[in-house]
Amino acid sequence: MSIISISVRIFTVICFISATSIPTIAQDYWEKLASPPSAHPGPLSVSKILITKQGTYLCATSEGSGVYRSVNRGTSWITSTPYVNYDHGITYCVNLTGDIFVVTNNANGGNEITKIGRSTDDGVSYKNQPAYPSNKTVNSMICTSTGTLFIGTNRDGIYRSTDDAASWQHIEFKAITDSSTTCLLDGDNGIIYAGTNADGIYQSKNNGDTWTPLYYNITLSNIKSLAKDKNGYLYAGSNYGAYRSKDAGITWEEIFSSGSSGSTAVSDIIVTSQGRIYLTMLGNGTYCSIDNGKSWTQLITGFKSNNVNTIAVDSTGNFLVGTSLDMYRNTNAPVLNASIDINNQEINFGDLTYPEQKDSIITITNIGNSMLEVSNMSINGISAASFQITPSSAFSLSSGQSKQITIHCKPNKNGDLEANLKFTSNSAGETSEIRLLGFSSGVNGINEMEDFPFTGNLSPNPSVGNGTFTLTSEKNSNGTFSIFNMLGISVFSREFTITSNAPLMLHWNIPFSNSAGLYQGIFTIGHKSVSIPIIVIR
Repeated sequence: MSIISISVRIFTVICFISATSIPTIAQDYWEKLASPPSAHPGPLSVSKILITKQGTYLCATSEGSGVYRSVNRGTSWITSTPYVNYDHGITYCVNLTGDIFVVTNNANGGNEITKIGRSTDDGVSYKNQPAYPSNKTVNSMICTSTGTLFIGTNRDGIYRSTDDAASWQHIEFKAITDSSTTCLLDGDNGIIYAGTNADGIYQSKNNGDTWTPLYYNITLSNIKSLAKDKNGYLYAGSNYGAYRSKDAGITWEEIFSSGSSGSTAVSDIIVTSQGRIYLTMLGNGTYCSIDNGKSWTQLITGFKSNNVNTIAVDSTGNFLVGTSLDMYRNTNAPVLNASIDINNQEINFGDLTYPEQKDSIITITNIGNSMLEVSNMSINGISAASFQITPSSAFSLSSGQSKQITIHCKPNKNGDLEANLKFTSNSAGETSEIRLLGFSSGVNGINEMEDFPFTGNLSPNPSVGNGTFTLTSEKNSNGTFSIFNMLGISVFSREFTITSNAPLMLHWNIPFSNSAGLYQGIFTIGHKSVSIPIIVIR
């Protein structure tokens, strides 16, 4: 059967069928930790996790007894003394000598009473520091490098202590609309940053004596989290995404968008010493970036709730997150990261004029802690024949290892080009599909597309799923050959090199795990592609 005589129309019709997603053999990235004991029915919302220098896990919960401690990495928890039911934990900080401070809120006869506890025994017990006004509810607290404690309140400014909570000074800190101080950040050397609920970010350069509005716009108004990396860059999480400043907060750039509606918020940000950025979201789990925020990978959660409040790192380098229902620690699962923009998850090749070709190189990196196995990469969709991958074979990546793949756009029709690059892997990340887009002109029709510089014959057809193609080309060239099922999913792919006028025998095999039926073989040499139907009988 001559390849030249086969029309590409058959393949076009088949690819128009809606393709189902390739299943991924994904591993869980998070393991659930034990739930702290509580007289309250149901799970507890975790508001803050702290890892001490001794490796002890501490957590504050907004219900239950509020303040808990684990010496076996979350296998079990003990209520810290003297906390009991209705001591709702809010936040922690550690001073220069290693003393731990915790903020709690107690519902006492309908009155909200705020308490500051101090522990000198690694969180086993706390003593109340009575100087703080109990009627001032707390949103945030930090222990700074100068030995000062700061507390941000709900609509009552900021409180400061220079004697480890023995006394407190109320600082006249009122934002434009008298909004809540939602988060605080130690900028070192007496510089303090405060995020507000509606009025952006404030800065103090004199250890809290005076404050100046630092930055404000609609996307950076409702601040949920602040962080700093080893370079001194600032990070802010808001209702609309995550932002970074390289000039101490004068200007900001968006590095992660959570949408324009403000329906989700970046609740916490942490930057590791290696430069990886992790963020948690209220409503959408946890994300990681290994390239300074250019691309992001969602860490597939399996959480009971995707409302993630906080993130911390333990002494072994494992990440812990607290959600509105429970706590999790990351496992050693592999994670596939693709160097593309998470906000659109696509590669757009732009305008191409036939027979022009454009290439795009992406880097695949395993950002997990065990071997990543990519068993298949396939291009599916209505314009799948206009895109190719090299190399297309399966590969493995150890932790931290990267591999570059090239995606070629070689149009075979006029108009919009659209396909999907899909990965089958054991990744515990979300990257499993990338949209491929483009627009082509200059293809004159089916007759031109059938004027191929090569001929060939298929034997046998029908077959039980394997056989041979014999190709003859008018010139030396490299090519690719792929076989797709009725859903447009690749089941076989290989690359080849052919010599002018020297017949080349290509052996092909459709795995027996694929059912009988009609398949399509796609040959591409240079800028030419052709489709041939293959009938498989099992």
